[in-house]
Amino acid sequence: MTLEQQVCSLELAKRLKELGVKQESLFHWDPIWGVSDVEEWQLLKRVDIPSLYAKTPDENYSAFTVAEFGEMLPMMEENWQNARYKDGKWFITNYVNTIPAAEADTEADARATTLVYLLENKLSTL
Repeated sequence: MTLEQQVCSLELAKRLKELGVKQESLFHWDPIWGVSDVEEWQLLKRVDIPSLYAKTPDENYSAFTVAEFGEMLPMMEENWQNARYKDGKWFITNYVNTIPAAEADTEADARATTLVYLLENKLSTL
């Protein structure tokens, strides 16, 4: 399993940052600016030094891991987080009676999608 399969996608990382999720994670998506000024992204372990590639300090996004999402997703009433893999997709079926099940190619993205839904619909705060 690659590191990219264990963290949320860049798209979801950007959305979580827009929703105000604290940017505290083990890994982050960092931009690489080439000669043609075309933006590419790399996944790096977070360190206490500024990005070598980002034009501004706020240009990177936390790439939360499955375990980090496990700690961020709240327990709601008697429901629990239940991730399962079926037919090549990950499903998060926690909060079954409260929100629709999330579906994604990776467990991290399924958990990220669940958190985005909770935050957008003001069912949780971080």
